[in-house]
Amino acid sequence: MSNIKLFESCPINKSDQNDLANRLINTVLDGDINLVEATVKAKSLIEVLTKFVNDDRVKDCTLSEIEKNGKETSWNGARLAIKEVGVKYDYSDCNDPVYMDLLKQKEVIDKQLKERESFLKSLSNRTTIVDDETGEVATVIPPVKMSSQGYTITFSK
Repeated sequence: MSNIKLFESCPINKSDQNDLANRLINTVLDGDINLVEATVKAKSLIEVLTKFVNDDRVKDCTLSEIEKNGKETSWNGARLAIKEVGVKYDYSDCNDPVYMDLLKQKEVIDKQLKERESFLKSLSNRTTIVDDETGEVATVIPPVKMSSQGYTITFSK
């Protein structure tokens, strides 16, 4: 059986997780390790561990192990429990005319909203418009574009 060293010094409680995160942050901020290298390695670990915990085979085995212990088990203070997650309802076979009518109305409104948002995004300055139905005059202001900067990391195949 191979020994994956990644799990040898893994924190297993919130306090130790915070401590390790802060040690990593401080090590980078102090310049002790390369920021770009550390960020790429951290992102890689996130992707690896996400694939691990989301793998259906791992989930199935973990569920089986928990069920052996009766819906709950623990390891070094970490508690694993079976619970219902991701509840969804399928309304497609309800045959409810009110629901179907509301869905149609929603589709029409969603389309109208998209069209209006496109119009508003196209404005470069304040624009005076007249409501054809009411005759009301309004000054329409272009929407405020809000964004934040981030970065992406792309791994080679």
